[in-house]
Amino acid sequence: MDKKSSETRSPLKDRPLRNHHSIFAGDNGRVLGYDSQHGRHHRHYLGTVTEIAFESFEEIEALFEGELHQLLKRGSL
Repeated sequence: MDKKSSETRSPLKDRPLRNHHSIFAGDNGRVLGYDSQHGRHHRHYLGTVTEIAFESFEEIEALFEGELHQLLKRGSL
């Protein structure tokens, strides 16, 4: 574990879907990810950044997994 404790670390420390430059060249190839950089919680999707309401890490994780499942189901990845 790093030097920051889990209490002081943001639970949204960038959770990207792997960078896929062949799918999307912008945003360093990030297809889908959530983070809390710059003091606000937000979602990245194909270069679009949308602010999100943060309730819990578990909720964000469930959103991410649901979106990932849909992308895989559609054959987008």
